[in-house]
Amino acid sequence: MSVGEQEVLSAYSEQISRTSLLFVVSHSHNADRCPAFKSKEALRKFYNDLSDKSARKLGVEIVGSYTSGPEHRQFMILEANDYNSLASFLTPLEIGETRITPVSTMRDRARALQ
Repeated sequence: MSVGEQEVLSAYSEQISRTSLLFVVSHSHNADRCPAFKSKEALRKFYNDLSDKSARKLGVEIVGSYTSGPEHRQFMILEANDYNSLASFLTPLEIGETRITPVSTMRDRARALQ
């Protein structure tokens, strides 16, 4: 994350009244980088590394996670106290392009603006 992104994330986290932040993560990779085409074990490791158990070890909560096998895309809604924990959890996604967007619920955002 760049310095500018860190400043935006810091300012954003101060605006909402949560002790942790929500993130929407979207990921895609090319078929030639897909763990499914390497081996069954590689695919199992990929999903185990992105499991609830792995997330909890790093202080990350998986609110929701979805995959589109034919499109080689994953989508996750994650909650974390800090960006470093989140980045560590998402290391398996380095095989492709990943976008991390900090979000809040509409309700929390409306309360913060009052």
